[in-house]
Amino acid sequence: MRKESDIQKISELILKQMRQEITEEEKLFLANWLKQSNKNQELYVRIQNENYILEQYRLKQTIDTDKAWKHVTSFPRRRVSRYFGYAATILLLLGTYFIYRIESRAEIKPKDVVAMKPIQPGVGKATLIVSNREEIQLHKNCQLELTDNSGTKYRNDSATLYYQTGTPENTTAQTDNIHTLVIGRGGEYSVMLADGTKVHLNSDSKLRYPVTFTRSERRVYLEGEAYFEVSRDERHPFIVEGKDFAVQVLGTSFNISNYKDDDVSRVVLLEGSVQVKKANKNYKLKPDEALEISGDDISIKKTNARNAISWKNDKFYFSNERLEVVMMKLARWYDVNLFYTNQTIKDYHFTGFIPKYADITKAFRVLELTTDVKFEVKDRTVTIMRI
Repeated sequence: MRKESDIQKISELILKQMRQEITEEEKLFLANWLKQSNKNQELYVRIQNENYILEQYRLKQTIDTDKAWKHVTSFPRRRVSRYFGYAATILLLLGTYFIYRIESRAEIKPKDVVAMKPIQPGVGKATLIVSNREEIQLHKNCQLELTDNSGTKYRNDSATLYYQTGTPENTTAQTDNIHTLVIGRGGEYSVMLADGTKVHLNSDSKLRYPVTFTRSERRVYLEGEAYFEVSRDERHPFIVEGKDFAVQVLGTSFNISNYKDDDVSRVVLLEGSVQVKKANKNYKLKPDEALEISGDDISIKKTNARNAISWKNDKFYFSNERLEVVMMKLARWYDVNLFYTNQTIKDYHFTGFIPKYADITKAFRVLELTTDVKFEVKDRTVTIMRI
């Protein structure tokens, strides 16, 4: 297990223990971690104190991470790793947890959030545009069994669209039959393609794909964000076309964020290997690596891939992310408009997790308790103000 993954697992186990959701096997893993050093034991005792965690969490949120890192780079490597490793990761995750817990007991009063009515999270909904340009509205509670004009069968069930697997005999007729799955703001949806590949699409995203794969390659086109679990087929590589790059794989799991209005496109690899092609150059990724594209600038960084796909589960996870990026993700999911009273607010940073399936005020309360901002909501416009 990689050290970063180990840190993440310890953090999650401590949270599960506090929630009384930990299994016997997980208890054993945590016990072994405690036996490894006195530092682990001291940290474990300290984090049982809610007031300590909240104060330390708020303090860390005020730190300029870049400056802090430069300040400690002269430290021995092991000290730096320890400081920014177990303690920091556990502190940030638990800090957010305690905010939720105290909030639910109403022991602290958040800054006022002015709202006409609660804005609910997104739901499983999408529009399917079939090869004859007919539009079919899909919903998580909608069950349909349909047949394309090419004869390909597909069905909709529980916010997932399933295509008939296998290759039909009449491949010539299938070549140009393209479907487009459109997910608007405030929506999410999944599709299982004809080759068995699973794709989970985030809000404000679009995927174009053939109803069957009959060529030497399996090529799809993505706008927005999606998590792919590609069915392995060494004879037919799977290619995802982005706005100015392409990702090629044989069989693997990865996430692509490729929004038109984002300054940065990002490819994160969970397992297997991928090759990203841009401007006639190829870049290979290993698990827990992220490739970021900003104009002509390309960089590959180490990352925690599980955090990168937290959006497809029950929470959004952010690691020292600019508030502008955080709010854009929330705006797509809750389908709201944003207005900043001061542009410098966009450069505030946030680390922690935000529940995905709660109304938007829960997200605001977490951000207000950890950053110097407050929110006002009128209709579907959110105003972000500095305090």
